[in-house]
Amino acid sequence: MIHKSPVMKPRGRILIFAAMYLCIFIISVDAGEAPTTCASKAIVDQLNAAAILNIKNTDSAQHRIIGQNALCLEDVKSKKDKLNKTNIGSETLNVLSDNKYLLKVKSEDLKLVKAEHGQGNWYVNYQQHYHNIPVSRAFVGLTLTNEGKVTILGSDFHQGINIPTTPEISKRDAIEVAKSYVNFDNKTDFTDSIYLVIFPVDKKYYLAWKVKLFSNDPLGDWVFFIDANSGKIIYRYNAMRFGSVSGRVTAIWAQPLYGTI
Repeated sequence: MIHKSPVMKPRGRILIFAAMYLCIFIISVDAGEAPTTCASKAIVDQLNAAAILNIKNTDSAQHRIIGQNALCLEDVKSKKDKLNKTNIGSETLNVLSDNKYLLKVKSEDLKLVKAEHGQGNWYVNYQQHYHNIPVSRAFVGLTLTNEGKVTILGSDFHQGINIPTTPEISKRDAIEVAKSYVNFDNKTDFTDSIYLVIFPVDKKYYLAWKVKLFSNDPLGDWVFFIDANSGKIIYRYNAMRFGSVSGRVTAIWAQPLYGTI
């Protein structure tokens, strides 16, 4: 006797698909952290497709979190007053501190870069510092509603930095290294700024002088990252943008009256 397999009803397909989706999501987040349970449960509890976009960086920290209801993020605690220029810094630092196990950031290493308000949201950006030295391209940003609901969070925080912070070469020497790359003319060219940064390269960290200078040959607003110990150029780029525009201009030209030229 041949037994036919029962046809799976659409409801069964939906349940299996939901289970597979949930498993994939659980794998995509960091295992062993308490927020993992919260995140996976939130998908089941909230069927309104509120989403988390989780992309790991090299330190296995949460790189991007996007959600309609900011899933698993502890929101701003003081709900009585709306966020404003006075409290935005302290309140958002509290959010980052409350979620440090999920985000793997140290709030004490963050310094506020900007806090802007528009269209009912706050846009807050912090930069990571190591022993009061800024870490290049290491930012933590939040988008919050006026009431303190976190809707987007992004983190490029670097963990495990452990390097000396005393430079072997001076500012003057670093500037000379940068000048040697261009045909520097003391009459027309100039150094805009120079300061120490931590520069990450492939999981390694360098103490570097960040030198900005203007040059006519080659033309550009040049930015150099110079190893503060060896004096070698780690990275450089031209911040000046070049482009060309072509088109036709139509305008009304009034014939000047006699005697007005």
